[in-house]
This record gives sequence, C-alpha cells and structure tokens, in this order.
Amino acid sequence: MAPPTSSQIKPGRTLLLLLAIIAAMGAAVVLQNAYIPKFGLDLAGGTTVTLSPETLDNKAPSQESLDRAVNIIRDRVNGQGISDAQVARASDNILIQIPGAGQEEALKLVATTAELRFRQVLAVAPAQEQPAALPSDAASPAPSGTLPAVTPSAAASPA
Repeated sequence: MAPPTSSQIKPGRTLLLLLAIIAAMGAAVVLQNAYIPKFGLDLAGGTTVTLSPETLDNKAPSQESLDRAVNIIRDRVNGQGISDAQVARASDNILIQIPGAGQEEALKLVATTAELRFRQVLAVAPAQEQPAALPSDAASPAPSGTLPAVTPSAAASPA
C-alpha cells in the first residue's frame, strides 16, 4: 500500500470541517434567540369569544351574510396587527380566538358597529390656467405666448 499523498482526500478533515460549520450555525441561532418557540392560544392563553348573530325577524341569518361578517371581523382583527388570531364560523356562530393577554381593544373594535359618514364639501374653485412660461424676473416683460392671470370670481367663493 502506498503512503498517502497530499492530493488524496482525507475524510477525517472533511468531517471535522462539517461539524465546525454545524456548530457555528447552532451558535448563531442561540445568539439570536431564534430558538425560543412562540406559544399558541392553547399554551400562552388568550381570549375566546363566541358571537351569536340575531336578525330582526328572529330567523337564522343566511350563510352569505355570516361569511361576510366573518371577513369583516377578520379584517378588523388583522388590522390591529395581532398575530395568530383566528376568526371562523362554527355552525350559526362566529368564533374569535385571540392569543396573548391585553387584547381588550381588539375585542372592543370587534364589538362596535361600523359607521360610514359622509361630509359635504364646502367649496369647489374652478380650475385656473397657469402661464406657459414664467418670466425670469419681475422687471422683464412677459413672453408673448403667456395667458393673462385668472382670478377667482365672487361666484366661486363659498356661500
């Protein structure tokens, strides 16, 4: 058997290099605190709310209206930035699960009725034409292609 030369692969060194890379990756994970799992609703605790819909004529609401309500509530909860919140239909009820403590403002937002408000625009001014070119200084004459300045009339002022 021939003595090993420098060009032959040595499995011991390759294995040692691989273990060093794995140890460095593990140390990076530990130093970043990324190994701490985030607990879900079942382990961390949280709030569970069941909403029962009521209609004016005491009939069961349609599936379409329940789906629309679930989507609206889901948008409200997700708009608060709460992670892992679940909003789902459970037969004729809506089940809301919010993990973590201190989520009272999210529940208040879900419980309130949405309002759509309209407001009147007080005044609308007519569009004004801008001159084609502005003079470089006030003493120089205006170019021949510019339009005269337009001032708003008294009819455009708010009543």
